[in-house]
Amino acid sequence: MKKINITTALLCIYILVMGVLFHPDKNPQIDFKSYFMVLGGTVFITIILRIVQIRRLKIRDKWRKENEDKINKQESAKGE
Repeated sequence: MKKINITTALLCIYILVMGVLFHPDKNPQIDFKSYFMVLGGTVFITIILRIVQIRRLKIRDKWRKENEDKINKQESAKGE
């Protein structure tokens, strides 16, 4: 399992726990508007974080592949 999936799973578990613990029916000090704003904000941040992590991973893989190609090209030039 990739690190990206682990991070996303942990954040989803966090959202579920926060949703259950701080539900307005259990805690009368919290209104529904702030409850849904906090949960919505957390979901939004989780989605943005996942997009950034996937993009960073793709850039890293591309950079690694370019370096490997460059090294292979240099080794083949030395062998000839």
